[in-house]
Amino acid sequence: MAAPDVAAKTAEWLALDAELGSRAAVQALLDARDDAALEELMCRRLEFGTAGLRAKMGPGFNRMNAVTVQQTTQGLLRYLQAQAPDALAQGGVIIGFDARHNSRAFAHLAAAVFASAGVRVALPGDYVPTPVVAAGVSLLGCAAGVMVTASHNTKEYNGYKVYWGNGCQIIPPHDAGIAACIEANQALWELPAELPPGLTFDPTQRIAEHYYAALSDHLRFCSDADNAAAARAVYTPLHGVGGKWALRAFKTFGLPEPLVVAAQAAPDPEFPTVVFPNPEEGEGTWQMAFDTATEHGAALVLANDPDADRLAAAEQALDGAGRGTGRFTTFSGNDIGLLLADWVWTNFRQRHPEVAPSGCLMLASAVSSAALGAMAAAEGFGFEQTLTGFKWLGNVAQARRAEGRTVLFAFEEAIGFMFPATNMDKDGVSAAAVFAEMAASHYRRGTTVAGHLAALYDRYGVHVSRASYYVADPPSKSQPVFDRLRRDGRYPEAVGGVKVTGVRDLGTGLDTTRPDREAALPWTAGDMMLTLYFDAGVLTLRASATEPKLKYYLEVRGADRAAAEALADALAAAVTAELVRPGETGLAATMLLLRGPPARVCSGGAAAPAPLRAPRQAAALAPRGRRSLLRVLGGSGAAAGAGAPAPAKAGKPKKGAPAAGVAVAGAGAGAAVSTAAPRQQQQQTPAAAPLPLANPPLGFSGSPPLGFGAGVANNIVPAAPLAAPREPDCFSSDEELDAPRGAPGAGRSSAYRCLVLDSRYLPVNVVSWFRAVVMDEGGKVDVLEYHASGYAYSAYKAHPLPAVLRVRAFVDVHDFAGRLSLTRKNVMLRDHHRCQYCGSDRELTLDHVVPVCRGGANSWTNLVTACMACNQRKGNKSLAQLGWSLPSLPREPSPQEVGVLAGISKSDLESPPPLWEPYLATFRAVLDKAQRRAAAAAAAGRAGAALASSGGLARDGDDGGLVSVTLHPAGPGSKAAKAAAAGGGGVKAARLRR
Repeated sequence: MAAPDVAAKTAEWLALDAELGSRAAVQALLDARDDAALEELMCRRLEFGTAGLRAKMGPGFNRMNAVTVQQTTQGLLRYLQAQAPDALAQGGVIIGFDARHNSRAFAHLAAAVFASAGVRVALPGDYVPTPVVAAGVSLLGCAAGVMVTASHNTKEYNGYKVYWGNGCQIIPPHDAGIAACIEANQALWELPAELPPGLTFDPTQRIAEHYYAALSDHLRFCSDADNAAAARAVYTPLHGVGGKWALRAFKTFGLPEPLVVAAQAAPDPEFPTVVFPNPEEGEGTWQMAFDTATEHGAALVLANDPDADRLAAAEQALDGAGRGTGRFTTFSGNDIGLLLADWVWTNFRQRHPEVAPSGCLMLASAVSSAALGAMAAAEGFGFEQTLTGFKWLGNVAQARRAEGRTVLFAFEEAIGFMFPATNMDKDGVSAAAVFAEMAASHYRRGTTVAGHLAALYDRYGVHVSRASYYVADPPSKSQPVFDRLRRDGRYPEAVGGVKVTGVRDLGTGLDTTRPDREAALPWTAGDMMLTLYFDAGVLTLRASATEPKLKYYLEVRGADRAAAEALADALAAAVTAELVRPGETGLAATMLLLRGPPARVCSGGAAAPAPLRAPRQAAALAPRGRRSLLRVLGGSGAAAGAGAPAPAKAGKPKKGAPAAGVAVAGAGAGAAVSTAAPRQQQQQTPAAAPLPLANPPLGFSGSPPLGFGAGVANNIVPAAPLAAPREPDCFSSDEELDAPRGAPGAGRSSAYRCLVLDSRYLPVNVVSWFRAVVMDEGGKVDVLEYHASGYAYSAYKAHPLPAVLRVRAFVDVHDFAGRLSLTRKNVMLRDHHRCQYCGSDRELTLDHVVPVCRGGANSWTNLVTACMACNQRKGNKSLAQLGWSLPSLPREPSPQEVGVLAGISKSDLESPPPLWEPYLATFRAVLDKAQRRAAAAAAAGRAGAALASSGGLARDGDDGGLVSVTLHPAGPGSKAAKAAAAGGGGVKAARLRR
């Protein structure tokens, strides 16, 4: 029976909720007597703060839904009626929305609340970027603005952001005042069935004309001819709403229309091609943009987040012929901020020499790089720091402008950039156009963006940044960290052996770097933001106000970059080991490092944070080689029981899985499999009876295979912690986990590979740990076995690493993998990383068989791998002129030929993880049969035709890591079955690459 308060709050909710789907979801929880879920949904209320609201969508007072949106809007209306009645009566409000699920409905509901009180509402007819609402508040003279968006959060979230009449996000005391009014207006008002036409209007065209005119007048600095001659950039809106607005900004600047990533161009609330729709979260989010840039030879790559208020940028190194090399430099928010500040300042001084530098001002948040301050000191303009967030940057900029200062630019390290000429909030649309024009100018001068950035750091001093975060779910997990660091005023005296020279605590108002020891920035008692100063740098820890994260921001200054990088790495490691201590607090560390090493994969020895409880994140199948956001932690493999504690995966067994679970003992690649849980686990969880297999693997006759038996309700159990931790093995990306034999990390990573079975439990593939986790989290597969010690943490949860998984459908490899992108990497894989003219494997690039000047195209049939020597000798000549020939005609390869599918290698069969053995037994028998058929075909002289028709199997000695395998038995209606009926046999052969 539910507790009285839960029952009462649930009844209160059902009395308010008119949505049938929402009511059904709540009723299902009542029927299941899920008191914990009901308490979390009903007995907590979304807190309105300076960021407004942001939460997952769903039923209950603790979720974003029609009830909480209406209650919030009622409170906002009452507050405006009390605090800004004249502005409300004259200018009304503006309400915008993005393309997320329910955004349009929430915006129209909010508009109905205001219209019910006779307030005019500027309501765009379609989705708009967040900066448009910020600009519209000031342009239209509105009393306030509302933007329905969750910015870069995952698809389950939505939010409600509020702007005051000055065009800035709200700051205290408005947040507390609005929150009080919300509490006082919980009963839902009667609303009009339709929005009154006389009280609502679409302001989009008027705002757009004013916005782009301001862009052209104040932020465009180059001539029509120069901009028209610029090379095309690549742009992606990441399934968000920035696309058409960014394209018009490029047109306003006279820049060539960028190459938009086709698969990510249209707004899509599912964000199907990315795990996290945030360009800050690592190169994985960039993958499609990088592929597009490589294919088209574009140097500049730009990305907006889904509501287009942030900008990310990267640059590709081009070869001597102007073709893409696939090597990219991703700029951090601090880098972009310094580049844009330099660009704006240089051009403003040329355009307005009459304005004294001392009258100009730029701003940055307290957690952003001090490089802008160094530039200001050198150039003579003013610089000011604010608290974190554009609510502070915008309001301070507005105040300084009222004092007569010329505010040119503001930025925050989280890829947010503000140009007061257009609005008083971060703006990814204007930043994209400004950055593209700036890059084109650098290219005309014969340098690169990265080269100019290096010159700026040489001029203003080396500034090396590190920024990352720890998942704090719930956010209260961050509090013990700050309690321990404060220790009644006894703060850390050193971090990583580096002396702490000063402390600023915005939870107590202390700043020991100031003569009066009082913080100059606004502070709030108990606020979780602490800054430690060193002689050569600064470190800030801050609990996020909008996400369940504890963030840190580290910057080291110095004359020598190598020394600064080394010190930054040492301090970053000490943040985890000495300050945060995630193993003690239950926080989960991530590997998001801005301007640092790429995301690393670690195996063995690292102390692991406690497991997270977070919702499953739907994810698209990630392309092979994508740099991962997941941090893998595993045992050392030294002995059974050695390894980091592995998280137990909560919830019911997966539908279609062969058994309730398997208890795994030991750690490392060679861990033994047990059908019984460890003693301590058995004391906690009663043993479950073995479950029969509904669709048993071939060869098991209905009996559970090894590992399927009595055990706990999930497929992995905690292992004992390491007695003496050792340094983890590190891999720079999951691509290295698929390294060929003899390559760095090849032997060490094999423990984390995953065997993929088709619907008949026959092996069809081997994939990396990252792809296995994404497939598992996407809910498209059944995991039969988990690795004993390997697991991963993402920004949202802990992920056990699948060892064996089963797809739920008959697998046709071509359908499974799809067609390949025409990229440098794939062309070289097709050509086995050999020059197609001389056979060399050194200094490789791509070459057009028919030169572009002779009409040759960028196509599979015209691009081949060539060494630099042959490429230069060939120039614009034809093969006939040189007397050269190709070993075979270039063509579009099948996915398995170039290793998009990891494939099943000889080493997989020779020394597989023990968990694979039961499944490989049947596979080996089928493989042996296929090889005998192939041998017979060769003896009969039919091998050549068969190989030519199938795309070619490996010749003897061609590649020792390839095996000829049957992908699957011939199923009814399959191509193989049709071939068998025609006399072609019952198996389908293919060439699989490691």
